[in-house]
Parts: sequence; structure tokens; C-alpha cells
Amino acid sequence: MKYLVEYLPRIGSVNIIIENVEDLIVRISSETEVGISYRENDMPSSSIVKLPCEVSIDQPVNLVKRTGNEAAFTLRLKASSSRISEANVYSDFQGKWSKNQLLQSSKFKLKCFNCNSDIIDEQNYRKLNDMPSEYWAELMDYWHCHKPDIHNGSTQVYNTGNAYASLKPLDGEILIGGSYFMMTEKTLKERICIDDNEDNSSLYCGQCSCKLGERSTNNLLKIYKWQLTLETLDGLSHFAPKDDIIISLLELANAHSERRILLKCGSKVVLVWLFTVGLGITLSAGTSYNNAIKVFYDENPTIEKDKTPEELTALQKPFDQFMDHLATQYEIIPTSARSIGPLKVGYFDLDSIF
Repeated sequence: MKYLVEYLPRIGSVNIIIENVEDLIVRISSETEVGISYRENDMPSSSIVKLPCEVSIDQPVNLVKRTGNEAAFTLRLKASSSRISEANVYSDFQGKWSKNQLLQSSKFKLKCFNCNSDIIDEQNYRKLNDMPSEYWAELMDYWHCHKPDIHNGSTQVYNTGNAYASLKPLDGEILIGGSYFMMTEKTLKERICIDDNEDNSSLYCGQCSCKLGERSTNNLLKIYKWQLTLETLDGLSHFAPKDDIIISLLELANAHSERRILLKCGSKVVLVWLFTVGLGITLSAGTSYNNAIKVFYDENPTIEKDKTPEELTALQKPFDQFMDHLATQYEIIPTSARSIGPLKVGYFDLDSIF
């Protein structure tokens, strides 16, 4: 049996799709659970499906067979209450390990994910600041009615590539992006090694030589959050590599008002469509998200010349985990709900990146 539960909070509806069963009987066993009795491979069975929201117990249960599949059924229930997503993640969000989160832990340490050696702690930072956006420089046209300028003789010149379009942290200051930390080379001192012979000047842990990041175009050091472990008095916290891509997709959508994004990694190209946010989801494996983003994706996209979407280049490890996550979900989502034409369906948990 495969099933998918989608809670659509803006209209207060819960859609349940159940597949590969016969003699299906569904009952609402509690405000947050549905009981299912069925036959699968000529064997009687039963399951409890947890709902991502509360529903009214006394409402009717009307099963409808899905078109083209005699063993697939749809059930629509009314949620006890509707809600609008509390935060507009496209315009105002701070990723995991933001300034506020780190300052709440008075003695935090950011350690190398591989060898656990200290990379950032109270000994080498004096100030934390959140980056305004992964694409903040591109938004300056919208932020300023009077642009900063450079005088070239009698001519005033402005462009986002000049000195005003780069952030310059002080030594000991850490700039925090959605998926990375940025600082001067002096801030990290002997805790990292830099290979300037490589094209992008990679950064390595000074103890185990594990790659941590790269030197940015403005000569700052950029360390990926997914290569670090956060240690606080409450324990250890990790940053999933795939969340690097989710955050970058959301930032890019915010910067350009574009939800169709071409994700690239080496020779691989995937078209990702950020469809909707704030969904409640329960999948066949028991996975449940209270605040999910639904995406459509095409692994063999055909792009029309006049409709070229924005592009995002991903690193190999985040890309592999991102695609593995989608592939795993594709196998457990009911066949009748996991694709629309060439577009496949996937979900990501937004609560895990905040």
C-alpha cells in the first residue's frame, strides 16, 4: 500500500490518496488519525495514518476511485481550521544557525564536520551579522532611489559590481548567509589552510585537510554550513547538504520573483519548480512534515529560448543528496500522484532549515 496525505492550509482541506489496495474501508479514528482496513495481495491488513492537522471526527467519509487506476482511491476531509503560512519564506526568512540562534547559545562552537576540530568559537570572533540575502547586491536597484556612485571625471558611474556592492566584514566579524559563513582570512588564522593554486582557492581544515569552503570573489573566506557541526550546551546540530540547495532556491526565487529555476551540477541539469509552501504532508514511510514546500522537477528539461529560467549552480555533495531525497520520495508516493507529464513531484521540510 502507498498513500499520500496533503493538508492545504489556505483552504482547510485534507486530501488523502491510497493506492494498491482492495476492499478499502476508511474511518476517522481520532482528530489526527485515520484508520484503514484493506486487502493487499489477497491478505487482509490494517494501518493507522497520521494526519498533519486536526479534522472533525463526525464528517462523512466518501471514497472516490481515481481515474485510470481501479486500486487507487481519493478521500477529501475538511480540516478543523484553516491557516495561512506564518512566514513568507520567499521574502523574509533566516536559515538555520542564524545570528539570533547562535547568540542564544552563549558558548557555541562551529567545528569541522570530519574531525571535530574548532573552526569558529569565542576565541576568534567578536561580532556576528546576518547577510541580507544570497543575492543582495542584485536587489540594490530596488532598495535605493539614490544610488551610490563613483566619480569618473565629470561622469557619475554606478553598477552593482563596484566597491559598494561588496560586503567587507572586519577582522573577527562573521557574516552569516543562509547556507554559509563568510569572514576575513585573518579571522580564522591558523585553523584553516588555503590552496590558492586551485581555480576557486579551496579552504581546508587545518587539522584533517577536509574541504570546508572556498575563497569568494571579493577575497573573503566562505565556509559551507554543511561542512560544520554546531556544538552548544544543548548538544550537537548538523546542517544537511541538501538544505544548501533549498535555501539557495528560495533566495533566488525571492531575488528574481522566479519559481522555475535551472539547477546545474557538472553536466547534469534539472528544472525545479517551487510550487507552493506551508503544506502539511504525510508519506507512506511515515514521514510527516508540518511545513513543507512542494516542488515539481524535470530531470531532462527542454528549455525554450524565450523562456529561460534563472540558473543555480550546485556543489556535488548537496546536489547528490538533493536528488537522492527526491528519488526516495518518488518511489513511495502513489503512482497516480507522483508526476504530471514530465514533471515529477517532491517535498522538502522547511522546518529543518529554519
